Amino acid sequence: MNTKSTIISVLAVVACSCSVDVRKDWDPDVELCFQPAMYMQVDGQELGDYPLNEEFGVSAWTEADGKAVTSDIRVLPGEGSWSCEGGRLWPARGEKLGFIAYAPYGKASECSLEKGVRFDDVDVLKDQTDLLYTDIQGGLEKMECGGVATVPFRHALCQISFRAGSSKQPEERIVLKRISIEQVSHCGSFCSVSKPQWNITGDRKEVVFFEGSKNVTSQPASYGKSLLVLPQELDTVISVEVEFFNVDGTSINQTLKTVDIETALEPGLHYVYTLSLSFDRASVQTELIEHHYDYWI
Repeated sequence: MNTKSTIISVLAVVACSCSVDVRKDWDPDVELCFQPAMYMQVDGQELGDYPLNEEFGVSAWTEADGKAVTSDIRVLPGEGSWSCEGGRLWPARGEKLGFIAYAPYGKASECSLEKGVRFDDVDVLKDQTDLLYTDIQGGLEKMECGGVATVPFRHALCQISFRAGSSKQPEERIVLKRISIEQVSHCGSFCSVSKPQWNITGDRKEVVFFEGSKNVTSQPASYGKSLLVLPQELDTVISVEVEFFNVDGTSINQTLKTVDIETALEPGLHYVYTLSLSFDRASVQTELIEHHYDYWI
């Protein structure tokens, strides 16, 4: 065989072998990025929007050995995706990443694989911050997900609001002065592992949802503000203060109370109570439970 041809053939084989090895071993540095969203609880419903500027915290690790990649690091918004403060890289190609996250950044007392997310000493009467967390996420590889990991947040709290309508005669008038729920737990601590749950502490207190002076019409309307509440077994009454105007122009102030409302408040749900008001009675007409996938501001 021609010596020159033999050398060319050998080099070709070596070149082919090298090109295959290079592709197999190619392991580029890829910045660790995230894309936050609200958790999807109902099949077929898209993930909700996460607020554009709400920084969150992430702890991440390699699944094979549990080695930390980040430890409660601040994640900052960027164009298209979010990145770790100071920058972090994905583990080597083929290694799987796990992580857990919470929001807003700085609110959690713990964020780790072993202890999950913890929110300690929460008092919703003093602080109406919407607390979010994720379950432990895993099986993520940088080449498979394009370097961006989706962060599916869940609500740790629930929400309550009120609507009210009048069953009075057309010539009479009811002015709503106040709506409150008696005996509501407002302090506690949350842990996401092994089963997400709240440990309720402290005394129950009255929670006021509306104070003012507004006419109540036959068509139910919203009154007051929505409030974040700890998930709990609610077994109490709704108290309503009204001023009832008679046909002759005289009025009388009344404090009306519903029968006991018994509701197991669950995280991530918005409970809307609609009150039917008359001269001497307040009743809960409907209780609408709405699933919320967006961020409660």
